Amino acid sequence: MFQAINNYVARTIQLTPDELEYFNAILEYKTVPKKTMLLEPGDICNFELYVNKGCIREYYIDSKGAEITLQFAVEDWCG
Repeated sequence: MFQAINNYVARTIQLTPDELEYFNAILEYKTVPKKTMLLEPGDICNFELYVNKGCIREYYIDSKGAEITLQFAVEDWCG
């Protein structure tokens, strides 16, 4: 289930089998429907995410009420 993120991590660091087992044990897999807000205004983000499939948009709403896009997170993105 976590092969894609394991491959992502392996491009940066080499984990021992025990470390990889621990890493996978603390991961949580979620499917998020389109248009889902991961954080509400004022929330503090206390998680990291990995985009296995799809795209996520990070934005804020300015003082005039306009949505200002900061970035897009596409497949195989972690942050």
